[in-house]
Amino acid sequence: MKKEEASSLIYKEYELTDIEYEEICDLSEGNNKGIVPNGILVAFWKRMAEKYGFKWETGRASPKKGKFFLAEPVD
Repeated sequence: MKKEEASSLIYKEYELTDIEYEEICDLSEGNNKGIVPNGILVAFWKRMAEKYGFKWETGRASPKKGKFFLAEPVD
């Protein structure tokens, strides 16, 4: 895992498992169609943040795409 500096924050790259990636893809598709509320997506990212040790609200796409994402680690 590598770190990337963005503004004054340090972002670390994380990788979802295949099952987690499939889950977020399904949730995002459902959200785009209006059948999955935003709160369910937030709950997913809060669960991942607890598991992987990052601040859930700082998550963003990684240049690697797919299962990879960037987020600010918890201190």
